[in-house]
Amino acid sequence: MNVELFQNSPTSFIMANQLTVVVDPLCTAIPSFLLSVPFLYLIGESRTRFVGRIATFFVVMSVVNAARLIVGLWAYDRGTSWLVSHEIAYGIFYAIWAIYILSLHKLKVPRTHQLAI
Repeated sequence: MNVELFQNSPTSFIMANQLTVVVDPLCTAIPSFLLSVPFLYLIGESRTRFVGRIATFFVVMSVVNAARLIVGLWAYDRGTSWLVSHEIAYGIFYAIWAIYILSLHKLKVPRTHQLAI
């Protein structure tokens, strides 16, 4: 049996006249979500509220991440480089995610460091 295989883009290939898109598990953001769960807990809150926060966070994160992937693949299909359409958008997504988690705990990053001489 001869089956022709052509790589169409960095994330897809054509085999037997069928387009197949490959999704990296990291693109789903599930590993990052699971790693961030302990940071979503706020000291003193009830388990019910914590589970509610996790569920809400997962749904919102999944929708935003899916939109990021769709817009990125759409932009790549229209000629934008993979670096801009996927990698930079990926970095922005995780930066916003990290800022949100930091804001939950009201952690402050010092603006200046003073050296004692």
